Amino acid sequence: MEPQATPTESASPYGEYTQDEFFVRSVSALWVGDLPDDGAIVAAGAEACAQLSSGTAKDAVLVVTGDDPNAADNNFQVVKFAINVYCPEFDS
Repeated sequence: MEPQATPTESASPYGEYTQDEFFVRSVSALWVGDLPDDGAIVAAGAEACAQLSSGTAKDAVLVVTGDDPNAADNNFQVVKFAINVYCPEFDS
């Protein structure tokens, strides 16, 4: 019997989650107030990276808006995790 090659699995930096699932779980864990749906969270992360790519300073990225008193804190979390998960080139 010939030895069979075992496939090598690349270790995902997100464990058992996809990149989007990891991002949503990370943001959701620290979100204050009414949580948007997963699609909206992912879209906010993508928008944060788009703003950074266009030259917006990290502290000026605005993807969570509204009258909610927690909007600024939630925005901070989305931007922080977007950089961590989607656009680490902006981590400095």
